[in-house]
Amino acid sequence: MWGQGQPDSVGSRKHGCPVKELWVGNGRSLEYCCGMGPIDIKTRSPDGGQPGPLAELAAAELVVSLRAMSRALQALLAAQARASGLPLLEFLILIRAVEEEGVIARDVGQALGLNTSTMTGLADRLETDKLIRRAPHPSDRRLLVLKATAKGQRTVEHALGPLLAQLTELAGRLQGDQQVILGGFLTDVSALVLQHAQAARPRPTRRAVARAAAAG
Repeated sequence: MWGQGQPDSVGSRKHGCPVKELWVGNGRSLEYCCGMGPIDIKTRSPDGGQPGPLAELAAAELVVSLRAMSRALQALLAAQARASGLPLLEFLILIRAVEEEGVIARDVGQALGLNTSTMTGLADRLETDKLIRRAPHPSDRRLLVLKATAKGQRTVEHALGPLLAQLTELAGRLQGDQQVILGGFLTDVSALVLQHAQAARPRPTRRAVARAAAAG
């Protein structure tokens, strides 16, 4: 697990897992194994601190790990939506509505690729089930804010609370420098993913294309 134990040397570890080293700049390197994350941070300067083939290989493997994490997250959300008795889209909206200030209906609809009527229908069902409530935006009365009710908060806490507690425990095993490096990396990953999401342009659906062809 992360932060547990020290490697005997780069290339081996007591339990037999190979240890790899990733240079992160400023003469610092990060050691990790099993694809599980960093286990040690070293301060050395190989050849002036320039990353070599090992760093490139480790970076590629890190991207593979991120893709695996993305697939695991998709599986988790789908499974917990079913366990909560909710369709996936309603569950995703409810998760966003649990945030302290709630979420603007228009924003979550855009994030999930939903048109206004679809978003309204999903919010209606969540409100009927007493999982969210609608509230006017405090500064723009044209906007509606979705906020989870106590029942909605309990639903999300039951679904995701145990995992979040385990992730907190896992993060606590990292040393301070490891937390800083990993936290900064994940923040950059989140920003990059959002940047690509915002840059994506929707294509006409097959139904829209068929309608346009029929009309022409």
